[in-house]
Amino acid sequence: MVAGIFLETPDGKVHWLDTGTGLVEQVAQSREHFDELVRSSPELVDDWFLPPLVERLNAEGKKPNEGECFGFTILPVFAEGKYDTDNMFVVSVREQMVGLADVHRQLNGLPDGSSVRVKVTD
Repeated sequence: MVAGIFLETPDGKVHWLDTGTGLVEQVAQSREHFDELVRSSPELVDDWFLPPLVERLNAEGKKPNEGECFGFTILPVFAEGKYDTDNMFVVSVREQMVGLADVHRQLNGLPDGSSVRVKVTD
């Protein structure tokens, strides 16, 4: 629901794509290992799924339906972007993923701390 997609590679490893920052990291050697981490590591579940944030979003009436997720007004990859209810809204998964992919593609390769100008077009 918030900022992450888990991907299983052909060799069975599980990676986490943080859609807010564009970072990808391997989190488990296999799906079984991933399932065990979810069952046994509440701190990882908190990091990956952000349940307290989802609860606050839901309390504010921001409740995605099927095919929807939470999006960001300002992506957390930018200094001004936060994982906070004031910076988040409900959006279709497709719209969110296409938009994020385009932004992260454009940011790819820039050093941390780079200044960018964001231009929004229809």
